[in-house]
Amino acid sequence: MIKASFGARLDAWIHRLFPFLFRRSRPIDPNLLTCTGAVVAVAAALMLAAGQLRLGGALILASGFFDLVDGVVARHYGVSTEFGSFLDATLDRLVDVVLLCGVLAWYAGEGDRATA
Repeated sequence: MIKASFGARLDAWIHRLFPFLFRRSRPIDPNLLTCTGAVVAVAAALMLAAGQLRLGGALILASGFFDLVDGVVARHYGVSTEFGSFLDATLDRLVDVVLLCGVLAWYAGEGDRATA
């Protein structure tokens, strides 16, 4: 019940904030948005590992944008599939691991300075 009411309001906000995603005669493939978000998250993890924390954080936000809009685009165009749902959930967990590895690599490279 909470998800239904919150999800509908979130969809409406996304429609208002990003109308360019919904004014196309041919829909954007939601699975492409999902994969793009995962690729951006890998870039974020690499930036975090390299110590570029601000750029890494900005890329995490960009990745979150793609993760946020993929389902909304799928529902808007009526192209939701079980595979798309599975892909989204699976890549979400992989992105979590990749980002944590990026942070871990940064901390490992910092050595004692991180805890000093």
